[in-house]
Order: sequence, then C-alpha cells, then structure tokens
Amino acid sequence: MRLIHTKTLTLKEFSNDLPPYAILSHTWGEEEVSFEQITTLDRSKLVLMAGYHKIRAFCKQARDWAFKYAWVLPCSLHSGYPF
Repeated sequence: MRLIHTKTLTLKEFSNDLPPYAILSHTWGEEEVSFEQITTLDRSKLVLMAGYHKIRAFCKQARDWAFKYAWVLPCSLHSGYPF
C-alpha cells in the first residue's frame, strides 16, 4: 500500500505494519494528480495543478490531526488504473 507522507508529500510503500493514516474522500475535479505524475513530475509542475493543492491542504489537515501519513486514491494507484 502506498501512503503519502503528510509533511514531505512523497510516497512510501508499506507491505506490512501499516502506520495510522488519514483517507482523502473527495469528488473528482480538474487536474487530479495521478500516481505517474506524483512520482515523475518536478514539484514545480505539480504545484500548478489544482489537484495538487487539494492534496497539500488535506495533508496539512491530516498533520493537524497528528497523522504522519495519508491515502489519496489517484496518487496511491499505478498509472494504468482507469480514472
């Protein structure tokens, strides 16, 4: 399972012993960030995407709730997933 570190916004893969994590449940909008984009695009390009702002705001809220990790559907799945 891939989770986003709420401070660095980098993905980390866990196979066992999952840490506590927050889940982003949201409606799909323009410029959602995919797994491929979050793992390959330069941060300077990601910050221009509306979906990235949603992820950043969610990660800040998750940190405020004391979560070190978060799960966000499009960023946690392989790029071939149909969405």
